[in-house]
Amino acid sequence: MGAYLEITASPRCPNKCLFCPQELFEQRYPHTGYLSLDEFRTAIGKIPEQSTVVFAGFTEPCMNQDVPDMILDAAARGHQVMLLTTLVGLKLADYDRIRHINFAHFSVHIPDNQESMILAQTRYYQGVLRYVSENPPNGVFLFNHHRGQPREDVAQYAHGSFPLILHDRAGNLEGDLGAVKVYHHGNIQCGHNFLFQRPHGGGMMLPNGDVYLCCSDFGLQHRLGNLLTDSWEEIMNCQEMKTVLSGLGRSESDILCRRCYLAKEG
Repeated sequence: MGAYLEITASPRCPNKCLFCPQELFEQRYPHTGYLSLDEFRTAIGKIPEQSTVVFAGFTEPCMNQDVPDMILDAAARGHQVMLLTTLVGLKLADYDRIRHINFAHFSVHIPDNQESMILAQTRYYQGVLRYVSENPPNGVFLFNHHRGQPREDVAQYAHGSFPLILHDRAGNLEGDLGAVKVYHHGNIQCGHNFLFQRPHGGGMMLPNGDVYLCCSDFGLQHRLGNLLTDSWEEIMNCQEMKTVLSGLGRSESDILCRRCYLAKEG
């Protein structure tokens, strides 16, 4: 088991999910460039062998047309690959190129009947959804949605879809939407098996190569380094990471983990 690298490959997301603090991310990350395939290869060449590479992040990954090639490249290097997508931006020809990979996790997020995600009811989208449903990828494959039930026009293609736990992204989501809000005191640890429970650590890389703590850091509070210019070891041993680690034992620490529903006390 190597490291865990989650990738935000696109600078903006076309989907309007109520439970995603996109406006905050856009304010804190003004860049508009996409992660290129060459930049991806530079970054991926620095992480430990047999790592987990996740295409998800703060935006829809398939809006970056190079993501299918990135997926193939990561798999060819022996890494576990995950794709968390709404399918928006994914071309069927590209899907056919990647669906043979043994995905550690391939999940499709679909619209629900309470309009938690506003996604246009286009023939093309429904065609892609139907095709993926009828021709599932290799590996772990599932559907999920926000609240209530899958929207009527997609329900027939998304059998077994389950509702996600709605949380406030470690305090980054404004408004009272019924999301889980917490604040932890005392000693805590990450309850998500990707960062501190990995022997080589983990993080979230943005299109410009900057690495942040995790997928809840929409406010870009904890910058760890840049994988295009720094080594993985330098990033995992940076001062900001040391600040986060020491903050796990101090109630007064202003770290993202204090407000994360996945953190465990004790």
